[in-house]
Amino acid sequence: MNICLSLDQLFLPNVFFLDAKQNMIIHGKFTQLVYSDEFFSMNGLSITLPFVNWKMETVNNNQVKYLYFQQNNTINQDIVKKILDLETLIIELYKRKTDCTKRVSNLLRYQLSCGSLKIQKNYHSIHEKIDIQPISRRIYIIKLSGVWESDEEVGITFKVLEMYQ
Repeated sequence: MNICLSLDQLFLPNVFFLDAKQNMIIHGKFTQLVYSDEFFSMNGLSITLPFVNWKMETVNNNQVKYLYFQQNNTINQDIVKKILDLETLIIELYKRKTDCTKRVSNLLRYQLSCGSLKIQKNYHSIHEKIDIQPISRRIYIIKLSGVWESDEEVGITFKVLEMYQ
């Protein structure tokens, strides 16, 4: 079962960090994020992205999908602002707790400022039928998994998933 929160349901004091581990992707370390309140705990932070006026595009023989949204739409602007504020708050919380003084890498900020997000391919058989679902049933989720840290930078690890209701 996947639990997804809306941006308005988030409460920063419910964000915790596990012990850092060696990062498998880049030379550095990775610290997993946990969201926990009195009712549940989840690894990472899954948040719904209720963009309006969006379109989906597949490239590279349907191997890669991108979600494009209208940046000038006020609803989308509010969503982007809340996500970017959350990214900043989580990284600042991490830096405070770990005495990190490294430069912040804002890959999420960059992608959102371009009005597009790369959709992570979902290999679970239950989700292979997403492409045949009506667009009205599709939902998009951003999962913030944790914080990565290299010798010079620190940033959020995230992926965007396509699901259906």
